[in-house]
Amino acid sequence: MGAHVPVPDMTRGCPAVALRRHAVRRPDGISRSQTNVPEHEPDGALPRARGLLLVQVLDLPESLGGAEAVRREAAEVRASGPARVRDVEYTAFDESVREDLVAITAQMTVGEIVALVGSERDVYALRSVALSLGFEPEEVVTRCLDRETQSADGVHWSSTDAVRELFCVHCRDIFPARAAVGDAVRCPTCQVVLVVEYNFSGHRAAYLASQLR
Repeated sequence: MGAHVPVPDMTRGCPAVALRRHAVRRPDGISRSQTNVPEHEPDGALPRARGLLLVQVLDLPESLGGAEAVRREAAEVRASGPARVRDVEYTAFDESVREDLVAITAQMTVGEIVALVGSERDVYALRSVALSLGFEPEEVVTRCLDRETQSADGVHWSSTDAVRELFCVHCRDIFPARAAVGDAVRCPTCQVVLVVEYNFSGHRAAYLASQLR
């Protein structure tokens, strides 16, 4: 079993909203070498495995297709995976999901992998849980349906207003915000006005947010 990895508290109130769009100018495309935003696996066949735990979280915004988009993506993952698949579906991520996954993964055997489908926020919270339970990064496949647009050599920022988890570097709080990279948002704990950076912490499942200058 791996060491415990903190998971964002996703049961709190409404997300903070951007105070100003594009408070910091974002390039149309920036080299991957200058970012550590999540790198999502391309669509297609999964790694070879003896079995698959397929986890879906359905609370994707309706503007992005909602629950049906999650189910369609999960069906494609299922079709490209091993013959032995266990499906679990949740309406939203919360602490009970973590407890459920602890029980489910305890029954898995060597050679089985996990695939996570949903919003980037939900998928990376789930990924933190999986890593904390001892899975290797190569054993956890992510399928995010609201991610930034990416290519092989760069990241092209979208204007999405999807909810993200942000890590305030000043008070170290993790909080949800409806803001894109480059937007300004106020930390609900320390009240500092922050800008969302293109640095992502897989450990915290959150984007770095530093003081707007």
